[in-house]
Amino acid sequence: MDARAGRRDGRKRLVQAPDPGAGRVSADTPWIRALTELTRDRIAAEIQAYTAELAERNELRSRAAIPFMALVDEVNQAARLLAEAEEEPEPPRLRLVDGKHPEGFVQARRRAAAARRRTRAEQDYVERERRLAETTQDMLVRDHAVEALEEVVRLQVRRVHAHGLRRINTYWRHFVGAHPDGAAVNERCAPLDFPLPEWTLQKSFRPNYPHTCSGNTEGKP
Repeated sequence: MDARAGRRDGRKRLVQAPDPGAGRVSADTPWIRALTELTRDRIAAEIQAYTAELAERNELRSRAAIPFMALVDEVNQAARLLAEAEEEPEPPRLRLVDGKHPEGFVQARRRAAAARRRTRAEQDYVERERRLAETTQDMLVRDHAVEALEEVVRLQVRRVHAHGLRRINTYWRHFVGAHPDGAAVNERCAPLDFPLPEWTLQKSFRPNYPHTCSGNTEGKP
């Protein structure tokens, strides 16, 4: 289809070779414009799908962050209680009023009670730390999923862009082949520049890719 359109437009001489001193100029035909717009539309569609999925994943992450922050507070509280239990002073040497128990027995009982409080505080802290570690891992997985999604859309956009360029190059090759002055046109003209969007080369991005949807006057690619 692109080859046929190129031969048709080349025979029509839709692009004329400029004067030799004018330098190389951009070649613009309805078919080249239509292919460019089609490629931009397809890139925009990839970004739209990415944006929708990103919003969904961010919403899930925001929900997961609520219990995560609560667990952070719980761990901090458990750490304070454990520190207080570990710093609990030695019980004072007091005699029971009724005199039924020796002082050593009372001291041992109080030490055992303090040790149980420390054990419970330590167990509570360890359990909350374990739950926080699991939740942190879940958050990391969600973050890595977003990064992977970015890479997918970046590769998809590059693929769509490369496909569009191949179609334009096919059209142009047949255009100059059918043009009566094709050698001069090819030497002094080139299809409209359509560079790869810069955000696809960035490490992290939030694409904002404006595009237009215009019709073409020489059929639909």
